[in-house]
Amino acid sequence: MKSAVILIKDPHDCLKYETILSNTIELLLRSEITREAQALLVDQINNKPDRTSKLAKYLQIKSQLTKSLYFHINTRIDDVNVLENVLVGFYDLARRIILQLQKSYGCPIQIPIFTQVLFNVSDINALNKEDGKPLYGFDLIVADTKNITSLIQQFNYQGNNSATIKSFELDEMVGEVQDTLFYENNDKVKQVKVGCVGGTFDNLHDGHKILLSIGSFLSTDSLIIGVSIAAMLAKKKFDEFLQSYKARHDTVMGFVKRLKPNDDYKVNIHELNDMYGPTAFVANMDLLLVTEETAKGGGMVNDKRKENGLNELEIFVVKLIEDDKRVDDKISSTFIREGQFHEFEKLVGKVDKEE
Repeated sequence: MKSAVILIKDPHDCLKYETILSNTIELLLRSEITREAQALLVDQINNKPDRTSKLAKYLQIKSQLTKSLYFHINTRIDDVNVLENVLVGFYDLARRIILQLQKSYGCPIQIPIFTQVLFNVSDINALNKEDGKPLYGFDLIVADTKNITSLIQQFNYQGNNSATIKSFELDEMVGEVQDTLFYENNDKVKQVKVGCVGGTFDNLHDGHKILLSIGSFLSTDSLIIGVSIAAMLAKKKFDEFLQSYKARHDTVMGFVKRLKPNDDYKVNIHELNDMYGPTAFVANMDLLLVTEETAKGGGMVNDKRKENGLNELEIFVVKLIEDDKRVDDKISSTFIREGQFHEFEKLVGKVDKEE
């Protein structure tokens, strides 16, 4: 079982889905956690003659083991503040449960689970125009017991007739549900035709996903994305575990295409070889998305555009996503690579296995 989708009727109370999410992740992990299966994978790594080939095999196995978990939001979202909070809620809940279960299993090679929140997606049976295959593939479809019949009918997934369907009870909410936002941006922000966002997008994490999701929501016609080239990453920590430009390009493209499967929506990815990227020369652009960490760069981008005779861009700041497992709280690709480094070193015997 490689992929699952959880159908969400009410996205505003994400904590109701904690048991459903836990049970779904258990089903995804179950086939990969036997000691025998893990021992065989470790042997495949250590049978390689040198560190370089061991590392290549390790990264290949991690990629092959990766599962996909989607949340399909049944309710249409038309407000960016609501969207931000739905995204933060479900990504945070999923990340917490995945970490708990991975730790409880204690596998030498943790099974990666790639999560994505799908919202305002009307055609769940869309095909990938590159290869003609279904854009979405689900082996398992999960919904809450009360609403499963109506949700399945509305979902109308036809990509895999053998997909397993499961239902679980929603959790009871303790106390009164607080109808509050995690944070708010300017309520005057409106959708534009062309948005732009840039970054490294290594080991695509929840912060990246929220940035790209909001970018696709706020731009009605196209999203321009700058992806850093290798030369920009020379000083990154744990650089052995950096993904290639092609891997990062393809992951970002696939992620946005699953959010915007219609042919009319354009996703244009540019090589990012300085801090400006396409913002310095692409005239047809309306909005730049930045994080709190890169917000100062928004003003520099507009200075460069004025210098080049281009229109200034609206700036939308996306809040950094926090992780209570980090010393500095910020979710980062560096933290992911660091985890891979320590896992790999243990596998090849460079670190005591009891550490």
